[in-house]
Amino acid sequence: MLAPDAFAYGETGIDDIVNRSLRRHLGGCGPTQHLLGNYRVQVTGDTATSVTYARVFHQGKGVRAQLTWECMGEYRDGWRRTPAGWRMERRDFQVRIALGDVEVLQPG
Repeated sequence: MLAPDAFAYGETGIDDIVNRSLRRHLGGCGPTQHLLGNYRVQVTGDTATSVTYARVFHQGKGVRAQLTWECMGEYRDGWRRTPAGWRMERRDFQVRIALGDVEVLQPG
């Protein structure tokens, strides 16, 4: 879960992250798959950092159904322990390899 003041994908706050970034970013996609692995977590008191390898596949939909875009990279996340449990306060995705047509991600 996200912290109320989280920063991810260039946006701050849960509503903006979800509505301005994630929905806009994935609005043109059909099926998508995220394969995650090699989690590396470092905990220091009530904060933590994690790095996770990701292979992400996006299939287009509608007029872009024939298009695909795949990327491989790392999620770099910051976490904070709260009374309600651990909350993500920061996310960055660093793309290392990209294949296909990123237009899959455009609303259509």
